[in-house]
Amino acid sequence: MDVIGGLLVDLSLLGGIILFIMSFFKKYREYRYKMIIFGLILIVIWWAFIDTTSLQEAAQQGKEAAQGI
Repeated sequence: MDVIGGLLVDLSLLGGIILFIMSFFKKYREYRYKMIIFGLILIVIWWAFIDTTSLQEAAQQGKEAAQGI
């Protein structure tokens, strides 16, 4: 279940970025504001649910590995 949650959080970031970038194409001019708002909502969801503990642990392991070299 933890893997599925992490995958959904990562996909929300990716989807948010893609929607935000696509909103600036002329082809999607009609839906521009909806796409910008929905893209930003997905990015905020990623920011709210990201597991900061695992990020800090990965950074610590990276520091330890770099010091060992």
